[in-house]
Order: sequence, then structure tokens, then C-alpha cells
Amino acid sequence: MNFTKKYLDFCFNKENLIALFALVLSAFLILFFDLREIYENSLLENVQLIILFASFIYCFRAKKYKIFFHIVAMVVFLMFLREISYGRVFLPKPPGGGVDAMYPWSHYKYGFLVDYIVGLYIAVGTLYGIIKKVWIDIFEIVKNIKFPFWSLFSGLICVIIQIVSEGKFHNSCIEETAELVLYCLIFAVIAIYVKKINSLEGK
Repeated sequence: MNFTKKYLDFCFNKENLIALFALVLSAFLILFFDLREIYENSLLENVQLIILFASFIYCFRAKKYKIFFHIVAMVVFLMFLREISYGRVFLPKPPGGGVDAMYPWSHYKYGFLVDYIVGLYIAVGTLYGIIKKVWIDIFEIVKNIKFPFWSLFSGLICVIIQIVSEGKFHNSCIEETAELVLYCLIFAVIAIYVKKINSLEGK
């Protein structure tokens, strides 16, 4: 009980309304237009990119613990790149392959370099965190700011729904909606922490 009181915030933060609004609006549009499939580069996927980009930008608003937020920004940017298949969505599509069809990276002469570049990016981010001792920021944040429980709980539910809908039911509507809500929750958590950290800095 002492642990939960000390480290978890059970209040419903207003930032989470963004995720709730995204869930309700997505469900309404899917039911209203009777959508059965959500394709690559659809409106919903583009909104996901906007939310991820906003999360990336918001990381740089923190006035303290900047090393931690730089790492978070790098992770969010990697998620952004993953959403656009590291650039494959902008390349020509195979003829007759369907809306979501894309050539594999092996189709391109230097496509094999993508995996190495992503691996190098992750390695650089990890090395940056180690050199700058990011764990110091993490310990300070955990000590000074309670983690928003409902954001964490809702995010885990979204991850489970996304995995199940993709792997078992092959339902892209549920999968992409869960992904959108998850990204909104990530933005909400970043916004909550930035606001609380900046208020601590102002004291």
C-alpha cells in the first residue's frame, strides 16, 4: 500500500482525454462507415504519425532531466520511422499487389543497409544513455513524480488488444484503433511528466 501511494498516481489526468476522444471518434467512424479494413497511409494511420511527431516535439519542452527526454524522443522517433516502414511507404508498390503491398528491402540494391542503420541508431541511443548516465534522471523522476497509473493500465490493455487482434483475429480496424489510442497515451504520459517536471523546476 505504501508503494502504491508513493509511486503511483490514481487520478485521471485530463491529458488522457485525448486518448479517450481518439477511441470514441475512431469507434464511431468505423461503425458509421462500416469499415472492415484500414489500409496503409489511411487517415487513421496519418493521425498516428501526427501524434507520434507531437510526442517527439513535446519531449524537448522539459526544462529538467533532458537526457531522459532525449532518449524518449529517440524511441518515439524510431516508432515514427517504423510506422512509415522506414520509408518504404514512399517507394513504388508492386503491380497488382494490393493496397498494402510493398517490395521487401531485399528487392532494392542497398535495402540490406536499413537493418544496419536501425541497429546503429539503437546502439548510438543506448551508448548516449550510458555515457550521459540516464539512470540518474530516471531515479530522480521516479523519486519526485508519481507514475500515472491509468495511463499505464490503459496502455497495457491497448498493447494486448493490438497483439490479439493482429495475431488471432486479423482485424486491422481494432488493431489500428488500439495503436492510435496507445500513441495518444504515450503523448499524454510525456505531457504529464513535462508539466510536472516544469512545475518542480519553477518552484
